[in-house]
Order: sequence, then C-alpha cells, then structure tokens
Amino acid sequence: MESKDPFPRPIYIGKRTFIGLKDLVIAFYAQKCPFQCSYCSLPTKSHPDPLPVNQIKQQIDWSFEQYANELSSFQQLSVGNEGSILDRERFPKEAIVYLLDRAQAMSSLKVLSLETRPEYILPATMEEIFHLTHADIVDVTIGFETQDDRLREVILNKSIRRKTFEAKIKLLGEMGVRLTSYVLLKPGQTMTEGEGIKEAILTIEYLTEVCQNLVLI
Repeated sequence: MESKDPFPRPIYIGKRTFIGLKDLVIAFYAQKCPFQCSYCSLPTKSHPDPLPVNQIKQQIDWSFEQYANELSSFQQLSVGNEGSILDRERFPKEAIVYLLDRAQAMSSLKVLSLETRPEYILPATMEEIFHLTHADIVDVTIGFETQDDRLREVILNKSIRRKTFEAKIKLLGEMGVRLTSYVLLKPGQTMTEGEGIKEAILTIEYLTEVCQNLVLI
C-alpha cells in the first residue's frame, strides 16, 4: 500500500546564487490563483479550495528542515505561492508571521523577496513585513511581463493595468521597498526572436523610466 503524505509539499524548493547572494527559493502549495494568466501552468498544480493554515505551516517547517544545516548561510529568502504571497486568502497573516519567525534562523539574511500581484501591496501589509523581518532589504517581485498593454491584457490575460502598477511602484518607493519585475521574452506567440528582444528592451526602458520618475531606488 502506498503511504500518503500527511500534508502537501511546496511546489518548488531550491537554492541558487542570485545577484551574488545565496538564495533559498520556496513556492508554497496553496489555493489556485484567481487570475488565470494564459501562459501560467500553476493553477493546474494547485488546490481548488482554501488550504488550512496548519498545512501551510507544515510546508514552512518542512522547507526549513530540508536546509537546516545551511540556514545561517542564506543571504536571501525568495517566497511565492499560487500567484501572490501577500494574498491573505491564500496565504493568511498567521502563515506569513510564522514564516518570518522561522526565517529568524537565517542570521545572514540580507534580502526578503516576496512574489505578488500589485493588488495585494498595501501600506499596512508592508509595514507588518518590515516589523517582522530582520532582512536589510524587502523586495517585491511582480510579473509585469510587457509594457505593451494589448499583449499584457489581451494575449497574456494578466489583468494588470498600467495605472495600478505605477501607483504601486510609487507606494513601494515611498516605503523604501525594492521592486523586481519579470519581463517576458517574446510575450506574443507570433513574435520573431528579434521582435521579442526589442519588446523586452522597451519594457525594461519603461520600467527604468517609471522607477526614476517616481524616485524608486
């Protein structure tokens, strides 16, 4: 008889070197994201209903146990789930408090990176994160993907409006939070390699200009 796991495991856990820092990366298993981006396969790996907070805590414990002998050497912790780690319906406040409490064992931690959609970036939430973490830098990672509104909204079905995104960039800058943004190469399926590279460059230039204009460092 096959034994069944008493709780779900994270979708992904691993370590890497990212911009010179030793990074522990965890993507927690949770209720599927409600936004259903056209290119994203995560919903097929996710739970259809809200996951009990104790099962999220068990994933956190299991993750830290896998690297128990290395925790003090990690300089960055990058966490996500089925779309947005700051979505309280899918990753409750109790879970984020527990996660950052366990992360106190990472004595060399310099960067805490949180993958989320912009809708969940709220002043009160970010203040709580600052209060709970000992990391020098709090980073928010957003999958903006492309500056082309048609590609982003129609083709990719991202549902991230430019106005909303820029408002959140301004908020992050005011709060001293670092922004990381994913940029897709060839966001349109019919794009040539050259067109994809050109669009990626345009997106990077757009992000740079917006961040500079909004005094984001």
